[in-house]
Amino acid sequence: MSKSEHNKKRKHNWSVYFAPETMKNELLEKNEIIQHQDVYIENIKKLNNENAELTDRFTYIKKNKTSALHFLFEDMTISLVNVMKFLTIIVLCVLTSTYIFAPILSGKVPFALASDFKKSISSNQSFGSGSPVESLRADPSFAQNVTVISHGEKTVQNTTESTVRDFLRSKKIAIGYGEAVYPSLDTPIGDNSVIAVDKVESRSESDRETLAHTEQRVDEPTLRKGEENVANAGEDGESLSTYIVHQVAGYEISRSLFAKMVTKSPVARVVQVGTADVFTNGTSVTVGGDDAKQFALNQLREKGLGDDQFSCLDKLWQRESGWRTHAGNIFSGAYGIPQALPGSKMAAYGDDWRDNAEVQIRWGLNYIEKRYGTPCSAWAHSEAFRWY
Repeated sequence: MSKSEHNKKRKHNWSVYFAPETMKNELLEKNEIIQHQDVYIENIKKLNNENAELTDRFTYIKKNKTSALHFLFEDMTISLVNVMKFLTIIVLCVLTSTYIFAPILSGKVPFALASDFKKSISSNQSFGSGSPVESLRADPSFAQNVTVISHGEKTVQNTTESTVRDFLRSKKIAIGYGEAVYPSLDTPIGDNSVIAVDKVESRSESDRETLAHTEQRVDEPTLRKGEENVANAGEDGESLSTYIVHQVAGYEISRSLFAKMVTKSPVARVVQVGTADVFTNGTSVTVGGDDAKQFALNQLREKGLGDDQFSCLDKLWQRESGWRTHAGNIFSGAYGIPQALPGSKMAAYGDDWRDNAEVQIRWGLNYIEKRYGTPCSAWAHSEAFRWY
């Protein structure tokens, strides 16, 4: 407030000096009140000015709170913290433009990176999708030779693509209806690869395959335990398989089995495994728990024959009857352990020849002695002619 304005407001107060004595004290009190009011008014104006500044500042922040700078700078004043933040942003922008955007836009990478990649890449390596050398594919020195057979035309082209799919897309080679590509689209491309796109051709192809024979092991009562005899050597079979083969430009892309036929059936190998209870112990033959065999062994020893003759006798009568007293042949009429024909011949050694094993054995040994001399000779005849 200027002095003139102040005096203008207070000009009526000069009357205090010309007022009567009775009114002087009252006028002085009113003047003091007016002075206090002036100080109060000045303070109010000062506070109003400060509030106005605060209001303008908050309004500025509210208007700019969506700005990206609001998240980085608390205010726009120049301070050490804000200066450091600003310099950091500048450095990040320079690095981003140098190592990310520049290689993408120009197709090149910094020399230091390129020299490191060249050390680890050979000429016959393909570039996998997403590999660190992706940006080097634009460099002609990394291109690979690819033989392309497209719809009957054969050319040799250079490429830096990583797969057959990428190569066809880059060369704008389309696969039409009834056509196919060799090899498959996801096959990696290497140096001197062959890529063919053409119509699919089908043909039939037949292959002969060997069918291996199996082995069968059967029990043979005419053989002693531990002995084996190959009754049939066996023979491999053969089959003929017909396939439908699909090709592109002479390259096979798939095949499927159309038919399979067995032209020759395999014949199993048959091995006879002995089950007889007689076994050799040194130079003697022991019969375990079989009274009929033990009786036959004793009879041979009484005739002065060696234990080896019992082995032949055991195989012979095991084949004929299985050493069964009541064994009978319904076709020939042979009967008993030695298979006497007819069985009634054995009555000369006992009327109970039908049920007595010892009667049958005596007759049988006598028959072998008169006809063959020894059981081993009888066994040899049986091996040759299947009878004795």
